[in-house]
Amino acid sequence: MLRFLFVFSLSILFFACNQPQGEKTQEEEKVVISEDIVAETEQKKDALLKDKPSEKSNEIDMASFPEPTEVKTFNIKDMQKANRPDDPYRIAKKHCIEGGIYYRNQKYDSALFYMDSAVMNWPEKADYLIKRGLCKVKLEQYNSALTDYEKANELNPADKNILVNISQVYILEGDYKRAISFATKSIDKFPDYDLSYYNRGLAWSYLGEYQKGLDDFTKAIEINPEYAMALHNRGNTFYKLELFSDAAADWQQAADLGSEDAAKMLKIMNEYGIKTEK
Repeated sequence: MLRFLFVFSLSILFFACNQPQGEKTQEEEKVVISEDIVAETEQKKDALLKDKPSEKSNEIDMASFPEPTEVKTFNIKDMQKANRPDDPYRIAKKHCIEGGIYYRNQKYDSALFYMDSAVMNWPEKADYLIKRGLCKVKLEQYNSALTDYEKANELNPADKNILVNISQVYILEGDYKRAISFATKSIDKFPDYDLSYYNRGLAWSYLGEYQKGLDDFTKAIEINPEYAMALHNRGNTFYKLELFSDAAADWQQAADLGSEDAAKMLKIMNEYGIKTEK
């Protein structure tokens, strides 16, 4: 039996480092972050902690920080707090950006180093707690990551990504029932969020509840027809049920959308001569 592959996709979990939460107001304006930050950050490499990327860094892509040269939206009130060189809000924003640079380069110890500073200087910023939690997940510091997510949820319960992040941590820990519980809370609160159904489907599948997993993967695909990971994992579930034709169809769709893992599964099926005709 082929290995049952599961890969997490959370590229949408990270907003811009200083993206205000809630509806936009007339007090917001766009500010371009200079590429000088990148050069300045590179000069600090010798002062950073030794980097030890997680062994799972190639298996799980939970999120990505935004590019430092993007046009980002800031709340003017927040920016007024950050108009002095020694202002903690300014330091927090700058270190969040620097942490993002290291996160994207899979240098998670260094990313955490900067996110610790960002949270220390702006502890009530839920977005920074979420980002620090993601760094900790990459380093397999799951309990500490859960603490950050829970605090972020207290500060901003309207952020739909927090409950999803919590459910993913429990999947990584192998606590699938608790993962299902938090994914269900997310679905109850945000019924049109595809990632909530995906996570719950993943947990159901790990528990061997394949039909429930299929139902959730299908719902995620209904919400987002181009959700390659949901198609890939629904294909995996079909395969476990020996519905090879359905599995191949989902893997083909996922491969067409760029999933390398799905393409590998199709290749293996062909190599072993597994028939996919109904």
